[in-house]
Amino acid sequence: MELELRPDIEQVMANWDRFWRQRGLDRPMIMCRTPRGEPMPHPPAGDMVDGDIDACIEASLAWLRSFHWMGDAIPACMPQLGPDHFAALLGSRLEVHPESRTTVWMHPCVSDWDDFEIRVRWEDRWWERTVALLERYRERCTGICLVSPPNLQGGLDCLAALRGVEPLAMDLVMEPEKVKRALNDVNQCFRQVKQRLAEICEVERYGSVNRHLFYHRDQVGIPQCDFSCLIGPDDFREFGLPAILFEAAQFAESEYHLDGPNAIRHLEAITGVPDISVIQWQPGFKDMERDWTDLYRRIDALGKGAYLFAGPEMLRRRWRENRNRMLCCELKVADRRQALTVFDAYSMA
Repeated sequence: MELELRPDIEQVMANWDRFWRQRGLDRPMIMCRTPRGEPMPHPPAGDMVDGDIDACIEASLAWLRSFHWMGDAIPACMPQLGPDHFAALLGSRLEVHPESRTTVWMHPCVSDWDDFEIRVRWEDRWWERTVALLERYRERCTGICLVSPPNLQGGLDCLAALRGVEPLAMDLVMEPEKVKRALNDVNQCFRQVKQRLAEICEVERYGSVNRHLFYHRDQVGIPQCDFSCLIGPDDFREFGLPAILFEAAQFAESEYHLDGPNAIRHLEAITGVPDISVIQWQPGFKDMERDWTDLYRRIDALGKGAYLFAGPEMLRRRWRENRNRMLCCELKVADRRQALTVFDAYSMA
């Protein structure tokens, strides 16, 4: 494969092959993009929803070209109709914020589970828009960067987008069997959509990246359950964990998105999922400056890799303490020269 924005793509792909095959390397996987000048803006989600597709593509390529793609990073586009893209494909109403096109809202569409059929709306505008985006991006971007399928957010997070957070929380108590049936239906839709998206993007030929720049020659996913912050361990194991087990098994490799301090109580259950290889800890804005060393030690002791968005010093500390060698970092540096200094410290070419 050849990519204009990553001439050494075959070597980078081989690095990822070794990382997954050996379950870690003698160095961290370091993904880095440094500005070539003033970074160009990424096209907002609202433009993906209803803007001109060719204009979105030109904005995406301008953004990609405004960086040096370094280390283990592979430049890629992932056209996405907001975080709840998948729920929109199942019928949830999608709306672009009238004053900020970076924000896309989802409006619940389920008032009663008995009156709503969970299925992919293949005939709906959002599936047609998804296909149009991916096909046009592939026509324009093949040979320049990868084009990967959008992130699919299933499980309880998908049900929350369909039903609403508070009504779903009540349903876990009042109508648990209906929730379980709905989760099973979402799983089947997830499998169907994932397969169709992989075909459109020719994942079997090119591989894919996820939103944290992880690459695999098949598909690499990011299961999550932000709804888990609202429920206890018993409810999580009963309602949340089965969907995570299902989703993780659909991908060649999976990185779990652990979001917020209230989600930490489920860490042991999550790390018990065999198809999850890496945990991405997202502390939330008010907890960003806390020292999370003990949490990273727990993740390591539980046998999972970790993802960091960190500067050179934090990377050095985490790598020094890491035992299972499955550490991935999106490196924060000011410029290309600083990145090369970090690469040299880990004997990266």
